[in-house]
Amino acid sequence: MPDVTPAPGPSTVVDPAAAPTAAAPAAAAPAGDPPPKDWAAIRTEIAGEDEKLLKRLSRYGSVKDVADALIAAQNKIASGTLKSALPADPTPEQLVEWRAENGIPESADKYDTTLPDGMVVGEFDKPVVDAFAKTAHELNLTPAQVKNTLAWYFKNQEQQVTELRQADSAFTNESTEKMREEWGSEYKLNMNLIDGLLTQIPEDGKALIMGARLADGTPLGSNPKIQRWLANLAREVNPTATVVPGSGTNAAQAIESELTSITKLMGDRNSEYWKGPNAEKMQTRYRDLVDVQAKLKK
Repeated sequence: MPDVTPAPGPSTVVDPAAAPTAAAPAAAAPAGDPPPKDWAAIRTEIAGEDEKLLKRLSRYGSVKDVADALIAAQNKIASGTLKSALPADPTPEQLVEWRAENGIPESADKYDTTLPDGMVVGEFDKPVVDAFAKTAHELNLTPAQVKNTLAWYFKNQEQQVTELRQADSAFTNESTEKMREEWGSEYKLNMNLIDGLLTQIPEDGKALIMGARLADGTPLGSNPKIQRWLANLAREVNPTATVVPGSGTNAAQAIESELTSITKLMGDRNSEYWKGPNAEKMQTRYRDLVDVQAKLKK
């Protein structure tokens, strides 16, 4: 019997392209950028061990602030507004050059000391202005600083004068009201006595006294205590002034004449010296005349 060899079955052909392949290893992720440094770390790195530089950098809030400051400084240099600092212990030549660069005059008298708003430096104030200009030049103040300082000073002085006048007026009004109440009907007489007394002081003494001020800044002439004292002094110096005002050198004669008239009335018990609405007033007048006459005879 013949050998029967089975026919070979269809062979399985493996396509290398279709054959499964091992998965390729994943590509390594590229290394990322280092995390950004904060401003504190940056300025510390820049300054290193220089503490002064670190302090200066700490004045800025970010790198951008530093860049802005740098650009601003460069712009100032380019425009000429950034001036050089005055060297320590400068030579006369360096000082002259620096002052010229910064617009400071070569001498104190070259400052413009005119005032704004129509204000004028008077002769009394000129020494003050000159002394200030001298000091300002030594301190290298700019013309604008000198002008603005002088303007402030004189405006302040003007304000102080205004306030002083207002205070004087208020004090004088208060004193006048007080003395009118105290002296009553004799207020005008007493003030005239004071005026007459002060007028006798030679060489503008009256103006000096009336313009004087007490320690508290109030005018001396308006002080009630001073007014009382002056009124009493005026009566002592000129006792006839209150009894026969305006009589001048004829005061004694005027007093004698009036006393003679009143004495005649005293001899008549029915006269107005003893009776009627004027009796008390006339009796007081008689006593005043006698007192003054006695003072004149001393």
